[in-house]
Amino acid sequence: MGQDSWDFIDGKLKYRYIDSDGVERFEDSTNQPSLASQPWVKLITKGIVNYDAAHTTWEKTWSDDEGIPQSQQDKQGKVVSTVPGSPYTPTDHNWRLDEVSETQTGVVNGQSGGLYRNRLTFVLSEPGGWDLTLYDY
Repeated sequence: MGQDSWDFIDGKLKYRYIDSDGVERFEDSTNQPSLASQPWVKLITKGIVNYDAAHTTWEKTWSDDEGIPQSQQDKQGKVVSTVPGSPYTPTDHNWRLDEVSETQTGVVNGQSGGLYRNRLTFVLSEPGGWDLTLYDY
């Protein structure tokens, strides 16, 4: 089985394979990338296939004496259809509940209880939305 590799000497995409005699061979791929896409091909053939992108976040914070309901906590890591506060959502984007945080402060009548400081953090997708196969399980 062969694989593609980038030839940094001649600037071409090569198909690498082992022939029937066990010799490693490189042949020019039939389809070469455009000049504009060559920097990306160089990264991909080095094994770099992931990248970080800046994201927009939306945070809801509140305090109460109950904390975050379990039904809301269960949505962590999933694509959500409704975001509290209805933030602007560009066409072809959606939101994922990324962080659920709850901190209990104070004591009521000598027992645990008191005030909860709650936070939900949502992350806006890139164009095309969050992949539902990965994030809506």
